Amino acid sequence: HPAKGEPTRYEPTLNAKEETVADYAVVARLPGIGGNGYITILGAESTAGNWAAAEAVTDPHMAQQLVAAMADAHGNLPELFELIVRAEFQSLVPIKIAYVTHKVIPRRQAGK
Repeated sequence: HPAKGEPTRYEPTLNAKEETVADYAVVARLPGIGGNGYITILGAESTAGNWAAAEAVTDPHMAQQLVAAMADAHGNLPELFELIVRAEFQSLVPIKIAYVTHKVIPRRQAGK
């Protein structure tokens, strides 16, 4: 659920040709089946957005920026989280990816 002041939905931006020029993607780290290990989910409304999510977590420079944005004052990352990034595209290729927000998911809530 969105926090106060956050949009209820992150919408892609289309150009006059109905091509995606910007989209949002979610990266989530959740508990694995039966609470063992973890599941990482990458998703977006568009194929280009899915590409951007994968790029965000596999490109070392981008991943470093995301880690810095999500780390607490001691440099620790949350165990479970949902992260939103925004990507801009040229010919459906991600050319810019930026951190938007993230939410820490308490373990007790994650199983619901």
